[in-house]
Amino acid sequence: MMRRKASGENVILAIRYCLSNYWYDGESVKESLEIPISSVNTIPITVFKEGMIEGIRTYFESLLQQFPELKKVNKFVELYKKVKK
Repeated sequence: MMRRKASGENVILAIRYCLSNYWYDGESVKESLEIPISSVNTIPITVFKEGMIEGIRTYFESLLQQFPELKKVNKFVELYKKVKK
């Protein structure tokens, strides 16, 4: 496993099985006391933010398709405009 040092410029993602020492890093399960850091689960913060915004945008659009009356809810429209840019 290629080990990289965590930095403030990246987001590290892994799923921990209950409170065990087993982690899934997006590719395989690893046993470790700490979250494993590799090229597989290390994402630059800018890329992570862009992906999150795109996911929220897609979710809002699907909500609008299902519930068109949301266009009349001011708070929803305000939030939607923030991510629609």
